[in-house]
Amino acid sequence: SVGMCCDGHITRLVNVLVGFDPEFLPPVSTGELLQQRMATLAGLDIETEEKVLRANAIFDELGTPAEERTAWIDAF
Repeated sequence: SVGMCCDGHITRLVNVLVGFDPEFLPPVSTGELLQQRMATLAGLDIETEEKVLRANAIFDELGTPAEERTAWIDAF
């Protein structure tokens, strides 16, 4: 690896360190968190009204603007 780009080696080292110290975890974007949580919520076997209530709680927690909420709610 002499004379090669070191990005891959640094990435590997950081990935190894994640197993030892949670401070090495990369930040997760709000959009990705919203996607993950909505996918989990959509998969639950509960009434649509309950999904909407829980979705609104997630939106509030993540600070999602009102104009972005409609598309997610309509998907239920």
